[in-house]
Amino acid sequence: MNRILHLLQHIAFVAFAVLFVNLLIFDYAPSYTVKNEEDVNFIRQSDVGRSFKESGLFNKMFGMSVSDAIDYCGLLDHMNSPEYQEIISGNSLINNDSGDDPYIKNISKYNDLFRADNSNIRFYAIERYSDTVSRQTNLNTSSMKDEDLKKLLLNECDKYIYIDAASHVYETNTLIEEETVYTLFRQSSYSFPVDTIFMAGVKKDLNDVDDYYSARNAFSAYTDGYYLKVVGLFASAIIYIFLLIVLTVREGHERVSKDTGSAVKTYPTDRIPFEIRFILLFVFFLPVYLLSGTSYGTELLDNLYELYIRNPLYSITIIGTIALIYSLIIAFFYYGFIRRVKAHIWWNTTITCYLLDKIKDLFRELTANMPIVLKSVLPFVLFVITNVLIGYFGIRRFRRECDGLSIIMLLALLALDVYVGYILYRNLKERKSIVSVIDKICEGNITAKADPGSVHGENIDFANAVNRIGRSINDAVSTSMKDEKMKTDLITNVSHDLKTPLTSIINYVDLLKKENINNENAVEYINILDEKSQRLKQLTDDLVEASKISSGNIVLKFEKISVKALIDQMYAEFYDKFESRNLTAVTNAPDNDIFINADSRSIFRVMENLMTNINKYALEGTRVYTDISSANGRVSICLKNISANPLNITPSELMERFVRGDESRTTEGSGLGLSIAKNLTEAMGGTFAIDLDGDLFKVSVIFDEAV
Repeated sequence: MNRILHLLQHIAFVAFAVLFVNLLIFDYAPSYTVKNEEDVNFIRQSDVGRSFKESGLFNKMFGMSVSDAIDYCGLLDHMNSPEYQEIISGNSLINNDSGDDPYIKNISKYNDLFRADNSNIRFYAIERYSDTVSRQTNLNTSSMKDEDLKKLLLNECDKYIYIDAASHVYETNTLIEEETVYTLFRQSSYSFPVDTIFMAGVKKDLNDVDDYYSARNAFSAYTDGYYLKVVGLFASAIIYIFLLIVLTVREGHERVSKDTGSAVKTYPTDRIPFEIRFILLFVFFLPVYLLSGTSYGTELLDNLYELYIRNPLYSITIIGTIALIYSLIIAFFYYGFIRRVKAHIWWNTTITCYLLDKIKDLFRELTANMPIVLKSVLPFVLFVITNVLIGYFGIRRFRRECDGLSIIMLLALLALDVYVGYILYRNLKERKSIVSVIDKICEGNITAKADPGSVHGENIDFANAVNRIGRSINDAVSTSMKDEKMKTDLITNVSHDLKTPLTSIINYVDLLKKENINNENAVEYINILDEKSQRLKQLTDDLVEASKISSGNIVLKFEKISVKALIDQMYAEFYDKFESRNLTAVTNAPDNDIFINADSRSIFRVMENLMTNINKYALEGTRVYTDISSANGRVSICLKNISANPLNITPSELMERFVRGDESRTTEGSGLGLSIAKNLTEAMGGTFAIDLDGDLFKVSVIFDEAV
């Protein structure tokens, strides 16, 4: 598809060039002189839609021909006069070369101009003097009767002027005004009698003998289809620009490039440095620049004009071929640049980039062992010195001479300032992008990475260091998760493996308890076995449940539960245990009932673990507070008690598995109660938090309020 669009674009360019040059060469068409010394300018747009003999060009040419014919008739009349003949036959010219006589020179010129077979102009002049009549004409006739001359001229010519000075008669079917012809008579260097009849015309069928014929052909070539050419010119330009935009968007998207690994298709020629491509493009267009607006360019257009008049097809072929070559050149350089930009290699493949990289490498080698302060200050000092020198000499030269070099120096100073500002902005932007990656890693996105290819200078090392930190954290987290999974799997497997022999032990202990054993020591040992086996059973059950919760292998069935009823039930369950340790339960709750959505078994287990924890670790003879509140659609259940042992542990550590507040382990417990309670709460969509303030132990369980 792109090849077809490129072909259409080249065709549009060729059409535009041919039409443009076709219209341009007529702007530089040679003027028509009608073989005298005065040019007739070519009339263009104002003559569009007219025939040649109705145009301003024709009327100007015919007006000058009339002037020449009047002058010629005056010369002939003067040379035929007795006075001039006497001068010629006398001795006054014996010693002179008759070729130097101005009358003879002019007669020779006009004889050649108005000879019947060398001109499309026909004329006659009848001059009546007091005693003679003079008739001058280039009509091919032997009759000199007035009426015959006029009929003959009208028979040959379709455009004419007729003037009878004595009768003040003026006839014409041209745009030449009567006063213009009378002025020509008065300005002639040869006198005419008052009784003069003059008539001139242009032949109906123009012969290839003078400028009238070539002017008519040029006029037709210019005006025929003029508006169609203009419309075609603009249409081809619009098509070319449209295809240029379309192909700019589409260029390079055909397939993946093997050269760069980019999704943009590039070619081996795209690796040519930008500077070399620019020089080649400049060389191609240098002739156009040198010829434009010069005499050589004008001469070239004149030659094209003459060629176009003689052989239009040949001329169009030459112009079209040249335009096609330039269209291919433009497409080669332009689309190559577009592909390089899209593939992000245009800067990397420039000679300037190569030199700058070498300078940077050299600068790094020189400053590798420099202190960081000196390394930071040195570029700034160099910039300031360069800035001051360029500014000083540029301003001085500008004030003194104000020439191109001073302007270039000031522009270089401005460009240097802009470049340094851009470098500072780029470094700041790159640092911010790297810091944003660090923020993402801190927020938990350990896969976030900085792109070293999009930064420059020392920011590359900075980006690589951040990526190494991210990889290290990622590896550490992966190892930790692997270890955690292995530990969970180990606990689960061991718990399951212990349950079978433990069940047998418990059963056999029950059987021993039913036997009639009179030995008191044996009975005591059996009771101890029973107690310890039950404790071990509870531990394995907690391990299995903790493993299920942490792996998400639990099924929850949510229902609407009354918080006050839940707390009352829990205190009823633990009434005897609290009373044995002299713990007093105090509940603070609103009058209205509050409900939450939770799994009844799981929420009961959460509260049971919390109450068990309070019963084990609360200071005897103290109060246990339970606060129930509701605000902003959230229900909070807060349990508070005074710990019997010092709380020299953090809340986060206290919620970990196998961690107990009683480091001496004098109390019974697995260290899984709070961890299970926390995991179950979060599995039901709640929030579990512990707060320690001295010996005060506070745990909060928060759920969304059920409507």
